[in-house]
Amino acid sequence: MAARLQLSLPLPFGSLPFLSLLLLLVLSAASAVNGVEYESSFCDRYVRYLGLTCREYQVTTVDGYVLNFQRIRNATAYNASTAAATASAAAPTTANATTSSSSSSSSSSSSSSSSSSSSSSSSSSSSSSSSSSSSSSSSPPYPVLLDHGLILGGELWFGLANVTVDPIAYKRLPVILANRGMDVWVVNHRCTEFSPRHVTYSTTQWQYWDWDFDQLVQFDLPAVLRVVTAVSGAPKVHLVGYNQGAMLPFALASTYPEYTRQTVASVAAIAPIAYLVNITSPVLDPWANNWSPDIFFYQNRVLNGAYNLTATEVLVSTLRRVGFNFYTVFTPSGNVQDILSNVTGPICCMDPYAPPLSLNPQWVATSYRALIHYQQEIRARQFQLWDFLSAEVNIANYGSSTPPLYYPSRLPTNIPVLLISGSNDWFADPPNVARLKSQLGTSRWLEHVEVPMYSHFDLIYGENVHVDVFAKVANFLGPAGR
Repeated sequence: MAARLQLSLPLPFGSLPFLSLLLLLVLSAASAVNGVEYESSFCDRYVRYLGLTCREYQVTTVDGYVLNFQRIRNATAYNASTAAATASAAAPTTANATTSSSSSSSSSSSSSSSSSSSSSSSSSSSSSSSSSSSSSSSSPPYPVLLDHGLILGGELWFGLANVTVDPIAYKRLPVILANRGMDVWVVNHRCTEFSPRHVTYSTTQWQYWDWDFDQLVQFDLPAVLRVVTAVSGAPKVHLVGYNQGAMLPFALASTYPEYTRQTVASVAAIAPIAYLVNITSPVLDPWANNWSPDIFFYQNRVLNGAYNLTATEVLVSTLRRVGFNFYTVFTPSGNVQDILSNVTGPICCMDPYAPPLSLNPQWVATSYRALIHYQQEIRARQFQLWDFLSAEVNIANYGSSTPPLYYPSRLPTNIPVLLISGSNDWFADPPNVARLKSQLGTSRWLEHVEVPMYSHFDLIYGENVHVDVFAKVANFLGPAGR
């Protein structure tokens, strides 16, 4: 059974700043909890057969999308970690004094390495400090929210569904974190397989698909974070994302810096796609720079009456239009690994037990507007909000003739960051990740791990991803997320 909550967060932009502020106050005061329960197949399909507990929640965003997300725990490990945190918080003052003295004696060696944001000594010092400050509080360990990428929902983090034995269950990030005693939450953003509902529109109406990642920043992510903090009782949440989900925390911080300071404990970004400059993909480059007619089609709403990219035939048609030889890229099994290699970089190390990658409706659950937003970013060479392609409309929405930029530098410096990228990733490629890293500055705990030979999908489905990527995320979060 699951609980459904309705929470709200307002738009940060509007034609009049005063009205935006008024809307903020009204909507925040109007937040409410609705006790309606429901059932979803996510827990049974992906979680419970692994021996983990799973409960589902729903939240309705301000703009009417009903989001479904899951809370996943290893009950034994979670209870043990919570008990340890409680015991640590109740430790005698003399013990705390001893710890403080020990920390003081090593402070000089820690400070000597602070200039290197990715050094191991800096990592150790930051982790100890974070763990100590969290453990000394009476609040539970911080939950971990896993945020998926552009073309998959929360199932991205899991493997095979509805099987008796998953031979590589131990490689799944939610399983790794839950078995360490962490309180794991998995989000499914709007219009994905497990969050298909809108309170007003159906999937056949263009209004249902009229969104891009700005709305995920303004509505989806804050709504989910409010539920996670309310249910868990913890004041902050660790954000772990892949692809688009790795980019959203930086856009959130740019839009709501103080809210982010109060709500986000840390950010682990796997293959973040904030900046998309000098794309070398033979598919993405011509699509981004030679498809102006598609923007015209979008603006005139003639894409079969909807902006839906979830129909297999639509994606296949798209691939054909950019000159891809459709008949030679498929393997005999129907796997689309060759297509992905030509889009996001040569896949080196895909796990043979990874979920089959196929052109099915759920696998490409996003909107045309979302894709065109990325096209706009590639052309503008900026991390920016949606461009309405009209100075007048931009002024009405933003107060300026061009869309505002997102500034990752607004991420509060008390929030540690882990960036993980692949050397062969054409999407979150080394120069673009380096640009993101430079925007985050040097006055915070910041580590960047570049995995040799890994492409975009190797970073989530690689054969050794549990060692090369997920173990680093788990160690970054610390014991039970403290």
